[in-house]
Amino acid sequence: MAAWCESGPDKSVRLVTGPGGVGKTRLALRVAEGWRAPGRVWLLVASGREAGALAAARGVTAGPVLLVVDYAETRAGLGDLLRAVLEDRGRVRVLLLARSADEWWDRLVEESAAVAGLLGGVGPVGLEAPISGELSDAQVAVAAVPCSPPLRMSMKATLGMRTPGGEEPRRACAGRGCGGHGGGVVVSLTGWWLPR
Repeated sequence: MAAWCESGPDKSVRLVTGPGGVGKTRLALRVAEGWRAPGRVWLLVASGREAGALAAARGVTAGPVLLVVDYAETRAGLGDLLRAVLEDRGRVRVLLLARSADEWWDRLVEESAAVAGLLGGVGPVGLEAPISGELSDAQVAVAAVPCSPPLRMSMKATLGMRTPGGEEPRRACAGRGCGGHGGGVVVSLTGWWLPR
């Protein structure tokens, strides 16, 4: 997820699916924590506020924006949000959380060619097993990344985890918005949160 936040096209959507209680929201909050940096904003999009979510974030920053949409499968305004993302001139990431990618996802993909292009790059990230209380947030985030071992190692380094041998892995993103940064502002349509 860290690599998705930092690389690729200016506009990208990622869908995380899994049954209730598996840890989708916890993972999203961990991703948002890693997003925090000066000039960046992340927003937990309130239900019914999808159409104005990006405009609210743009009222705070012209920099990169991460929009987190929980219960995406229940959101009638998701198409409006994605069209706003397509029209925006800046860097935007949209993290959708849902129990499954079924008919709602198919309808969204069929909505328009532009929206389909935004959604078509990568399949859903599926979280299968419930998260154990024994796992840290960082371990949950690493487990959710369906990628190569080098990318997992990079993510472990970003999150400050140790390798199986106990050594600290090399950081891969050299301070470009990786975990551990402060100074970001988190905005919601229902309030503001400043970093600790």
